[in-house]
Amino acid sequence: MQTPTEANLPERPYACDIAAGTVRVRILAAHIYESAVDGREIIEYAHRVQVTTDEGTGSGRKRGYVTVRGRRYRIDRLLRRERQPWVSPQGQPVRWSLSHIPYGGGFLNDRGSDVSAPSRVYEALRRIELDVLERFEAQFPDWRKVSERLSDLSECQRWQNIAATRRAELADAEQRITYFTARISS
Repeated sequence: MQTPTEANLPERPYACDIAAGTVRVRILAAHIYESAVDGREIIEYAHRVQVTTDEGTGSGRKRGYVTVRGRRYRIDRLLRRERQPWVSPQGQPVRWSLSHIPYGGGFLNDRGSDVSAPSRVYEALRRIELDVLERFEAQFPDWRKVSERLSDLSECQRWQNIAATRRAELADAEQRITYFTARISS
């Protein structure tokens, strides 16, 4: 059996240059939701992306900023694409919602403090985020399939690890059976 790999999946995030700076969108593995309806198994995906001004990941990460109202701000948030857009109390269609904020992320000023909502800066950063996501979806209409593949790849690797553990346990059990069989025979 051929093991799936991350071949043909985007290695670098989509970089969107806007007047305020550069914002990157990285496709993340979708969350899988399993349910059963009338005895049929249903699998639904919550497609996710990371929107960030930072370049790179982990310890090699280089901080990036956008400029709003003459000050520098960072964006680092994980968002999910809504399956069905809904209307906010303000009457705006909501296509993207916050999945979660990574440690040390969110909307931050250049000193690392959170930008709180509601504020003009928060709304400006949110508009930048949504504009970048709109451009991203227009340029990469099949990004959801990539998110699903990343999720399926992760699940496949998880089950391969479980199988390897079980094979090791089985080999150990076979060894013990052989040992005790030999002791019984003697």
